[in-house]
Amino acid sequence: MLGGVSSRTKKISEVEIKPDKIDDFFRFIQKTIHNILGSSIEGTLQVSYEGNPGILIIGSHGAVRYEILVVCYRKILYRVTAWGPESENYASQLSMQLEKLIYLFAEGEGKGIIYFVFVPGKNLIPAKAESRIVRFVQSLLLGNMVFLFAVSIILSYIFYLMFGPFYTPLALVLAQIPLLFIAPWIVAAVMGDWTLNEKHGDVFIVGVKIPFEKYHYILEKYFIPSKYQIKRRLYEGL
Repeated sequence: MLGGVSSRTKKISEVEIKPDKIDDFFRFIQKTIHNILGSSIEGTLQVSYEGNPGILIIGSHGAVRYEILVVCYRKILYRVTAWGPESENYASQLSMQLEKLIYLFAEGEGKGIIYFVFVPGKNLIPAKAESRIVRFVQSLLLGNMVFLFAVSIILSYIFYLMFGPFYTPLALVLAQIPLLFIAPWIVAAVMGDWTLNEKHGDVFIVGVKIPFEKYHYILEKYFIPSKYQIKRRLYEGL
């Protein structure tokens, strides 16, 4: 086989799987990897690695062969090995996907989580959520880096015209000092939904777990179109 060999091994010490969840963890990894890699998988084996349970997934994708070893002894150890052309790139991609799945299971036991936030005494639907102006500003500031880049260029040019080439860098730095002090209020105005105070200081967060393979479908089909109705029914049940 032409090409080299690439192997990536990592111990994820910050993730701990409870003993009674180890079998669920392996089932989730195996099922999700099968959904991702599909027919390229040739086999899956239950293995023992230094006395600890694990699974070994082997297969080939085009001219590249691969092995995925996942070991669980409360902590997680994985090794991804690939042989053939582009083996380093393929091993890197598999490692990133596998690591995302490991953290996904650690966070929600293999389920996607949709969160609903409530502040008792406040409106269930924040006024900002219904404001087209606020949504427009949020889309510009939070979702469009090109817009921010263009604004920075325009401001730099204005400062250049006002202060000249020598003082422009100093003026730009000094102009940002007031922004540092008012930044919390800007963030709250753009991103915050409610104002917390002594009277309204409690925040309730409700998480709804959905099987990972159905997460995006249920999210787009039901939760996004009916999010406020669902939120109201959840709040009434608290």
